Amino acid sequence: IQTFRSRPASASEALSPDVRIAVSRIEKKTAVEDTALALHLRGIATLLAAVAGLLASVLVWLAHRRLGVPLVAAAVVAGVFGASAPLAVYATQVYPEIVAALVVAMGLVGTLGPPPRRTGIVLTTLAVLVLPWLAVKYVPVTAVLAVALLWRLRARRGDAALVGLALMVGASAYVLFHQVVYGGWTPYATGRTFTGGELTVVGRDPDYLGRTPRLFGLWVDRGFGIAA
Repeated sequence: IQTFRSRPASASEALSPDVRIAVSRIEKKTAVEDTALALHLRGIATLLAAVAGLLASVLVWLAHRRLGVPLVAAAVVAGVFGASAPLAVYATQVYPEIVAALVVAMGLVGTLGPPPRRTGIVLTTLAVLVLPWLAVKYVPVTAVLAVALLWRLRARRGDAALVGLALMVGASAYVLFHQVVYGGWTPYATGRTFTGGELTVVGRDPDYLGRTPRLFGLWVDRGFGIAA
């Protein structure tokens, strides 16, 4: 198609009618596909913006209702967070981070402030069940939310038992799905990239101590640090 477009009009007219019709159909199909892709990308961008807006609202609510922060101060801080890295960055890219941030924020409803009501318990339980499906790297955060919720319910044995049952069912479904679909504990078990096993995603001989400066660099690195 590109070759046909780059030809002068006289060369295009020299083509047989059947070829010109075929090329015209291909061009129309390509234009339709480009339009559909643009609409899909615009829809995704709109969805991510909506998620970012909802995240800001949840942060304001948490700060005001659960931590006792004045409403104006909570709104200003949430606005600053939403307009700066990393929230503003991930709100414009197709990554699970902004969705995971919203899920974590909703999970904090039942773990902050006064003893949680049933709504807070349900939201935190759902957050714990959903978070690992976004990425396996969120499993530690999931564990912290689960332990925090169960600890707050230690005096309410009935609610704690129901939450524990839901978490066990969810964890079993997660493991079973990954074993059946990916043949391992994580999606990294499939494909040919990590031939030494799914745990080699962190490296075959990782130097964990040597990697610790990266955590500090995420905050103060001149090129990409959040606080730089």
